[in-house]
Amino acid sequence: MKQERRRKKWKEKKNPLKEKGNKKKDGKWKKKRRKEEKEGCRKEEKEECGKEEKEEYRKKEKKIKQETKKTEEKKRKKKKRERRKEIERRKKNKVRNKKSKKRRKRKEAKKKRNKTVKEEKGGKKKAEKKAEERKIKSKKKNKKNKSEDNKENKKKAKNTYLSLKLK
Repeated sequence: MKQERRRKKWKEKKNPLKEKGNKKKDGKWKKKRRKEEKEGCRKEEKEECGKEEKEEYRKKEKKIKQETKKTEEKKRKKKKRERRKEIERRKKNKVRNKKSKKRRKRKEAKKKRNKTVKEEKGGKKKAEKKAEERKIKSKKKNKKNKSEDNKENKKKAKNTYLSLKLK
């Protein structure tokens, strides 16, 4: 008994117009049908329209995915390039550092040798005196050069002044 009742209810829910023939529902159904006809898409056509819209949407999504993939690939390639450049830079820097270390070592060794030679010849005091004398000489030379340059500049200025005056 219960099963039969359930079946009847289920049938009524499935197609209410056939079993009951309710006028209100029938009228609504007709109005709906007319609307669909006016729009030019009945249920079958609506499904087709929906399919077309879905296809367009899928195409758009595909394009978007392709663009994102391209951009991601570009980013990856860029990162790879940057990494390679960094690695190359580090290698070059290592080589430079090694060379510079060697140069420093050579210079330090040379300085030590020179110091020992100077100390053997006459001690530190003599070497220091000579260095001071050299500094003094260079200063004097610079002063002489400057004074000579000044004299020449003054002569040139006088000549230009006189030539302008004569004109």
